[in-house]
Amino acid sequence: MGFLSRVKANYPSHSDYWYTTPEGWMLSSPTGSGTRVTSDTAMRASAVYRCVRLIAGTVALLPLKMYQSRPDEGKDLARHHPLYGVLHSRPNSRQTSLEFRDMLTGHLLLRGNAYAEIIPGPRGAVDQLVPLHPDRMQVGQLENGQLQYKYHRFGVEVPKIFTQDEIFHLRSFSHDGITGINPIECNRQSIGLALAEEEYGAKMMSNGAQLGGVLSHPGKMTEEGNTRFKTKFDEYTGSKKAFKTIILEEGMTWTQVAMRARDAQWLEARKFQIAEIARIFGVPLHMLAEEQKDSSWGSGIESQMIGFVSLTIQYWLNLWEQAISRDLVLVPDLYFPQFIIEGLLRGDIATRMAAYATGIQHGIYNPNEVRGKENMNPRTGGDEYWRPLNMGGGSDQSQSDNVSRLRSGRAISPGRAVGLLPAVNSRLERMVRNAADRLANKETAAVKKAAGRLSGNAFAEWADEFYIGLGADISESLQVPFDVAENFVLAAKAELLMDDDTAGVVDRWQSTRVEELASLALGMQEAA
Repeated sequence: MGFLSRVKANYPSHSDYWYTTPEGWMLSSPTGSGTRVTSDTAMRASAVYRCVRLIAGTVALLPLKMYQSRPDEGKDLARHHPLYGVLHSRPNSRQTSLEFRDMLTGHLLLRGNAYAEIIPGPRGAVDQLVPLHPDRMQVGQLENGQLQYKYHRFGVEVPKIFTQDEIFHLRSFSHDGITGINPIECNRQSIGLALAEEEYGAKMMSNGAQLGGVLSHPGKMTEEGNTRFKTKFDEYTGSKKAFKTIILEEGMTWTQVAMRARDAQWLEARKFQIAEIARIFGVPLHMLAEEQKDSSWGSGIESQMIGFVSLTIQYWLNLWEQAISRDLVLVPDLYFPQFIIEGLLRGDIATRMAAYATGIQHGIYNPNEVRGKENMNPRTGGDEYWRPLNMGGGSDQSQSDNVSRLRSGRAISPGRAVGLLPAVNSRLERMVRNAADRLANKETAAVKKAAGRLSGNAFAEWADEFYIGLGADISESLQVPFDVAENFVLAAKAELLMDDDTAGVVDRWQSTRVEELASLALGMQEAA
C-alpha cells in the first residue's frame, strides 16, 4: 500500500487532516518546475501576495452603502435600512466591514468562491454574515434547480447542510454557474515557476561562496595547508559573508570572475514571472514596484490608476453589489447597495476644482455636494442649483414638490394593497410573513387588553403611545422606511378610534392584518 493510500485509510474524507495540513501538498500534484502550488502556498510568491492584497484591500477600503430608489430615477441614502449597518459597519460580532470584505475578496482571488452564513436577528432577516472557509464547502444542485451547501465544520464529522437562501455566495468566473473556477489552479504552472525561481535564488545565496573569482595554486598543496585553507575558506561561505577579503597563502593567486550568463538569465526570468502574475490578476506592473518603459494602461500615474479601477477593480465591486442584491436584499427593485469609488478616480486639486466649477455653473452640482466630495461640511445656502441665464425651463421647486408627492405615495394604507413585485427572495419572504404575524398578534392582543380596561380619552391616550412604539417596531422588523410604517400606524389608529365597535375592528384585523403588514416589506403597490 502506497503512502497516500495509507493516509486515506487512516483519515476519512471528513477528517480535519485534509483541511489543516500547513502545506496542503497532498491536495495538489507537482508543477513542471517541481513545486506544488495551492491557494495557500501561492501567497509565498511576493507578486501573488501583492496582487491579492492590492485588490482585496481596495475593495475593503471603499465605503459600501445602501440606497433607496426614487421615482425620478434618482437615489437616496437608506440609513434606515437594516443592511446599512451590516454592510457598512459590522457584518458580524467579531469583524468590521473592512475585515469581512478583505477576507472574502481574498477568498475569491485565491479560490474563485467566497461564502458567508446568513443569520437573522434583531437587525432583521440579515443580522449577521459569518464567513465560511471555501475549502470546507461543497456545493451541489438539487432536482428543483436550487443549490445545496455542505459545510465540513472543524472537529465535526457530520457536515452542516445549508439551503441556497441561507448562504451569501460570491463566485467569480464560472463554467457551470454553481461555483467559480480556482484562478490559482488555472495558473499553477506560472506561479510554480515563480516559486521555484525564488527557491533557487535562496539556495544559491545560502550555499554559494560569494568570492566573485577563482583561486589558483602554483603547485600541490600540503595536507596541512589544505586543511588550514578549507577551515579558513568556510569563513567566507554564505550570503552574510559575501565579498569579504580572503588572505592567500603558498603563492595562490586570485582571478576576478564576472556574473555567469545563467545567473543573468535567472534574474530576467524572475522579472518575466512578475509580469506573468500581474497579467493573471490584472494589476499594472508599477503597482508591483516593477519599472516599465511603456504601458497599455495609459501615460501618467493618474491615467494608470483610472485604468486599474475601471478594468480590474470595477469587476469585483459589481460582483459584490449584484451578489448582495441577489442574496440579501428583500426587494432589490427598491433598495440596492453601491460602492463609493469617486475617491479612487479623483485627479489633482487643480483638475478637480476646474471640473467642480464647470459642474456648478451648469447646474450639475450644488456647492454643498462639492463640499461633501471634498470631505467638508455643508454651508448655509449651498443647496441651491445654479441655472445658466440662457437656459429656460420649469421651476425646480415644482419638480421637488412632485418628487415629494410621489415619495409619499409609497406609503400603503391598511387593506388597499395589491400585486407583489417580482424578485423577492423566498426565504426572506417567509421571514417577513413570520414577523408580520408577530406584529399583528402584538397589535390585536394589546388593543383587546386596553379596550377591556380603558375608554374615552384614556383609551385614545393609550393608542397614541402604543402606536408610536408599534411604528418603530414595524420599521425595524420589516425593513421599511419609518415614514411608511408611520403612515400605516396612523391609519390604523384612526380606524380604531373612529369606530365605536372596537371588537369588530379587531376581528377584521385578525383576518387581514398579516397580509397588510407583509405587503409593506414585500413591495406591494397601492391600487390605482
